[in-house]
Amino acid sequence: MNTLTYSEIQNTPYTKIVISKKCPLHSHSFFEISICLDGSYTNIINGLTYRIKKGNVLLLRPQDQHYFIKGERHTHRDIYVQPEKMKAICDSIQFGLFEKLSNEPLQVNFTLSDYELKRLENKLNFFNNLLGRPTLAVQVAHTSIITEVFNLWQQSLLRGLLVYPEWINTLLSQLNTEEFLLKNVNEIVESTHYSHGYVCREFKKYVGVTLKEYLSDSKFSYAQAMLCDKGTSVSNVAEILNYGSTSNFIIAFKRKYGITPAQWKKSQFPSK
Repeated sequence: MNTLTYSEIQNTPYTKIVISKKCPLHSHSFFEISICLDGSYTNIINGLTYRIKKGNVLLLRPQDQHYFIKGERHTHRDIYVQPEKMKAICDSIQFGLFEKLSNEPLQVNFTLSDYELKRLENKLNFFNNLLGRPTLAVQVAHTSIITEVFNLWQQSLLRGLLVYPEWINTLLSQLNTEEFLLKNVNEIVESTHYSHGYVCREFKKYVGVTLKEYLSDSKFSYAQAMLCDKGTSVSNVAEILNYGSTSNFIIAFKRKYGITPAQWKKSQFPSK
């Protein structure tokens, strides 16, 4: 069995890999955060079978052994972390977290929503462009991405602790897709086949915010994700999210964050 060492990948801390052939059994001398960007595949980890699909995030540890099944084309992003750095990051988040991740069965295994995946991937593409910059800039970017992945994992755990009626679980899942982000509240209510008053009342009771507020926050999060892409303009985002006009989107964005979309976009791409 082959063991990949950090010295072999240290100059490429972020990789984007398209795989359609069988990947032989192997392990690493480092931690690996693996994010499925599209497609689906079967990952055999320590003899257990995991069916991975778009948005799935896994944390593989140095002692983990895994391989992929042949013929399942997919694209995934890997982020590599040396054990000593992973321990430092874990210690800053929660006492004993590193030991828990290292000694217990696979812990970090969750799914990103469409806009969470898009936002994270845009940041990773941006950080990839830092590789020619000073080492400190790369390390800071590397640390911030790992920390964000852990934050997203914790958020997914909290969501899993909440018990919702099945129709609300379905609705929350739908509200994390681009298709539903482009609908208005009335269209979303109609999709549930319940009355408007019942949906709005029960949604607020279980989720803690109104459906309108939740939809608005999801749209703004998705807007931020799109603005992380250098090739996407403010007017493009306004059009995609059906704001009617760019000025309406700018006003709403500034009311939410205190700065314009253009100012926020500029802050994501600091000059060299």
